[in-house]
Amino acid sequence: TAPGTVLARTLGSIDETNRTLAAVLLVRGGEHAVRPLQRNLAGGHALAMSLRVLGDVGGCAALNAITPFSHHPDATVARAAADALRAASLRH
Repeated sequence: TAPGTVLARTLGSIDETNRTLAAVLLVRGGEHAVRPLQRNLAGGHALAMSLRVLGDVGGCAALNAITPFSHHPDATVARAAADALRAASLRH
């Protein structure tokens, strides 16, 4: 969805308030947020934040999107993926 894409892109904002609001709205969108967040991951945009939001969304699609990042060379991204996998597993 277009709103989901805009919100997903906002996860990379320099404004913390905008990032937080976007994350909350994406989580509320549930499964509808997965595809825009997957596009963030594919494009290397706001990786850590996108992973954390996917973890909060949960579900099989989110787990599948998060898993490849658990061994990412950037320790921040790998840690976000591990945290997201734990969160998504609780919701699965």
